[in-house]
Amino acid sequence: MRVSHIRKISQNSRTFGSKSWGSWNRWRTVRTHIEGPVRVDTRQLDEAYDFLQKHATTENQVLDIRHVRRKIDRHIPVLLYFVYGIQFLDKFIFSYAVVMGMPEDLNLEGNQLNHASAALWETYLGTTVLIGFVLNRVPIGKWLGGVLTVWGILVTCTAAVQNFHGLVALRVLMGVCDATIPPACMIISSQYYRKDEQVMRYAGWYTSVGSAMIIGGLLSFGFQHLTTTSIEAWRVMYIVIGGISIIVGVITFILLPDSPMQASFLTDGEKSAVLKHVAVNGTGVTNRAWNGHQIVSALRDPQLYLLTLSVIAVSVSAGIKTLYSTTLIRGFGYTSKEAALLNMPGGAVGATAVLIAGVCIHNHWIPRWAIFASCNCCSIIGSAIMSFMPHTNRAAMLAGIYIGFAGMPTIMISYQWTAANVAGHTKRSIAVSLMSAGSAIGNIIGPYAVQQQDAPGFQPARITLLGTEAGSVVIVCCLALYYMSVNNWRDKKYGREEDVSVMEKDVWDNLTDEERRGFRYVY
Repeated sequence: MRVSHIRKISQNSRTFGSKSWGSWNRWRTVRTHIEGPVRVDTRQLDEAYDFLQKHATTENQVLDIRHVRRKIDRHIPVLLYFVYGIQFLDKFIFSYAVVMGMPEDLNLEGNQLNHASAALWETYLGTTVLIGFVLNRVPIGKWLGGVLTVWGILVTCTAAVQNFHGLVALRVLMGVCDATIPPACMIISSQYYRKDEQVMRYAGWYTSVGSAMIIGGLLSFGFQHLTTTSIEAWRVMYIVIGGISIIVGVITFILLPDSPMQASFLTDGEKSAVLKHVAVNGTGVTNRAWNGHQIVSALRDPQLYLLTLSVIAVSVSAGIKTLYSTTLIRGFGYTSKEAALLNMPGGAVGATAVLIAGVCIHNHWIPRWAIFASCNCCSIIGSAIMSFMPHTNRAAMLAGIYIGFAGMPTIMISYQWTAANVAGHTKRSIAVSLMSAGSAIGNIIGPYAVQQQDAPGFQPARITLLGTEAGSVVIVCCLALYYMSVNNWRDKKYGREEDVSVMEKDVWDNLTDEERRGFRYVY
């Protein structure tokens, strides 16, 4: 198979065989014509190359790429929506369990609630050291399904804890499972879609965070009316959510493929079309080789440090909102039942913001960095309202919380940026690990900004929200400037992207974004 037939693809001129398309609206069919095999060094080649070589054919097969993409959309984003949503639901029901009496039932004192919350994220942080290597080695679909099943078992077991030590032990184990899920979702999404297609799929499954917040509020409100059982309502809630998690995990284990090459819902011709369709990304699909020089490349890459810092900054505020938004609302003078219901609009605001951000980026109306900064500016406004308006003005306080959830798309954008802008399988594994580490650090710092001695106003927490959100805007502007400068430098040195992409030596070679002359960063 001639690699040249696969590599003659660029962002603005997509070529499959002898068929070429210009704009998105002109896409119609894909000719999966692959020539006979030639000698190549396959030691560092992507597994997609091996699949294409084994399924090489001299016959032209006309496929509608839109039809293939719709088939993928009915499977991959839907499964990831439930996977990501169900693991996030536990984070929200932990918040709801706090106002349902869990701290009193477990005799938690002082900052023990913060310690229990941080235990998950501390283990999460420690696990990220290995998670990149693990995800590069295991069949990722089966791994994700198995981890989610174990997660569900641990969530169910939370109903049986009787004290602080038991709660912390379970949270530690849950952290190991949780560390796998976001990186796996990022990698899987990038395997099936081009860069300009990814953001809407990321937005699709990331809206599950808002959905989880809404569902968690409804469950909390409903279970708080449960008075006929011999165990506390929050324990029943954990049993129900844990059971649902186990079911979703088993379904994921069965249905989620490890890569496009193993997707049973696609024919071999459709798999080949998908692989050539995503070749334009320059990030590959699957390669289990661990490359030492890519570790060095990751450690000296400024974009990874800026991305990690941005995730830390937004995760500090996310950690406060996730764990304590219901507590803050109850601090305004509402009952626990009312707080559960009043927290739900924040989820609707967040999910809507994610979809709007996805549409704007997908249609090239607003660049990623501007959407990121705009969403964070909304969060800053919300935090400012909570920080400086009179605490007796409950309507203003609620409005501040809801506006703050408009910052939800920032994490999604950071995830998609990482998948789109980091090439080389080892380097990308390190990158997703760094994103997870950043999320863990932020979620460890955030809850400790909420101290019981500051109740009921929690003013230091509100100031922390304001500061970290403002800092993330500065960081993302620096990141955008970095991407612009590197792209301009490469255009001057190698020529425009359209001219360079056809000169790439090996599309399926395990090369980093720095090594690919035709690679351009999206921002």
